[in-house]
Amino acid sequence: MSRLESFAKLKLVRAITSLRVTVVCLACLMVIVFWGTIYQTDYGLYASQQRFFYSWYFLAGGFIPLPGARLVMWVFSISLLGATILKLKYRWSNIGILMTHVGVLSFFLAAFITFHSSQHSSVRLFEGGHANVSSDYNEWELSIWQEHSLDASTVQRDVVAVAGLKEGRSWRLSDPNCTVDVETYYDHCRADMGPRSADAPRNAAGITRLTKQKRHTSPEEDVPGGIFRILSPGGDPQRVLLYAAEQVPLTLEIGDETYFMALRRKRYELPFSLKLLDFERKVHSGTAIPKSFKSRVEVRHADATREVVIWMNHPLRYADFTFFQSSFTPDEQGSIFAVVENPGRWLPYIASSTTCLGLIVHFVVMLVQSRRRQARMA
Repeated sequence: MSRLESFAKLKLVRAITSLRVTVVCLACLMVIVFWGTIYQTDYGLYASQQRFFYSWYFLAGGFIPLPGARLVMWVFSISLLGATILKLKYRWSNIGILMTHVGVLSFFLAAFITFHSSQHSSVRLFEGGHANVSSDYNEWELSIWQEHSLDASTVQRDVVAVAGLKEGRSWRLSDPNCTVDVETYYDHCRADMGPRSADAPRNAAGITRLTKQKRHTSPEEDVPGGIFRILSPGGDPQRVLLYAAEQVPLTLEIGDETYFMALRRKRYELPFSLKLLDFERKVHSGTAIPKSFKSRVEVRHADATREVVIWMNHPLRYADFTFFQSSFTPDEQGSIFAVVENPGRWLPYIASSTTCLGLIVHFVVMLVQSRRRQARMA
């Protein structure tokens, strides 16, 4: 008996690769999907995702632990992988079953890659404007920059940004030469103005206090803020207060240089530039309800350009990026695109094709075997 066969006969291994585990996992996923869908109607999509689908477990009634979709998917994939390696008999008559198992495992691989590597962001463009960065929906970053005038109409910014803002975190920056400490940080807060005391942190808009607020069901509606301590060699510590809804950045002197600071949504650099040439919006006759809206854009990559039309349910796909026509600006002069970067976006198509082909092959093999048995009996 080989080591693999001995390993397959272990009690724990036989329990994990049992068909009962597959049935239980499928039943749990059905319950989680139903529960999460109902939960979404009252608490929003983001809260439902975090509680039911992205978690290892969640508490029912506040004290009963139940497995989350993340834990169920891991158990399901390990069980299926183990059954494929240890229990499946590798012969030509089982080629369809093997292909089906590989296809289902590819779905789990696609989900893993999408969860850990995909990025969801947005781009807001007005007619004639262009952009080569997108902004995250939920995450924020502290941005520090200098401005240099290249000519009368062009200003260049040298930007340094730090993400993962959390109370107690610290960063050592080389340019500007300083250390940034997060003294206080709220994911969602209210800004209050009032008399400024001698030890109050500096702020560009006159805000003197931040009050923590309960987070929205949709994180994109949260407005963060915090108090930061800037330490530079040979200089006195500077305490600054930043609020994400401020329109004017804070001016800061570090050494002999002038810098600007602000909280902004986390930025992602695109490998190409997108320019909005024209935006068109149509409404239903006699109403203000949008019927359709589309954008004609120019995609520039290196020295190559091409024009593309993006409209509802007809996105632009370029490399690993997909641009959806999400909405439009309040003045109806610009477009808002939802941007999804997913390196594994082809895996679900490959998994579906492999699973479907495996089932077809399996049924054909069964049909051939059935005909042969009937012929032998005759």
